[in-house]
Amino acid sequence: MIQNGKATKVDGDETHPTCISGMDAFLAMGIIKEMLRLGLEDRAFIEQHTIGFADVEAVLESITMEKIERLTEVDRDVMTKLAVIYGERPTATYLGLGMQRYANGGNTIRWIDALVAISGNVGIPGAGRTSAIYKSDNVLILPRLRFQSVSFINHSSASLQPFATLPSC
Repeated sequence: MIQNGKATKVDGDETHPTCISGMDAFLAMGIIKEMLRLGLEDRAFIEQHTIGFADVEAVLESITMEKIERLTEVDRDVMTKLAVIYGERPTATYLGLGMQRYANGGNTIRWIDALVAISGNVGIPGAGRTSAIYKSDNVLILPRLRFQSVSFINHSSASLQPFATLPSC
C-alpha cells in the first residue's frame, strides 16, 4: 500500500511507503525506471497493446532517480522493491478517492496507468487498475473491471498528442 501522509503498518508487516502529496506521478516514474533498468517490463504486452512507449521512455530519460527521490521522499530501494512486485505479476492497483481532483491529477493517473501497462498487469486475474467512483456512508463504490488496450496517448485533442510530459513540481 502506498499512500500520502503518515506511514502505516498493515498485518504486522513493515512500514509501507508514503509519497509526498501531489508527487504520485513521479513515484510511478521511478518505479517504471527501475522496472526498465531491471528488465521487468512486459515487452510483449507493450508491443501488442500500447502505442507511444518511446515517448514515455524519452520522458523517463529526462529525469534522474535522484530527483525522483527528492520530489517523492521515497528511497530508490523502495522503488526497486515496488518494481519487483509489479514485475512479478499479478499486482492490482487501486486509486483512492480524489486523485483526479488535484492539479496534474489527470497526468498522474496516466503515469499510474502507464506503470500498470508497462508491467503487464492488465487483463490477468488479480491485476489491473481501478478506482472508487464515490464514497457513501463509508462504503466505496467500485466500477466493474474490464480489459481494454492501453494507449499512452491523450485522446482529448483532435490531433493525437503523446501525454508523456513531466508534471510540474
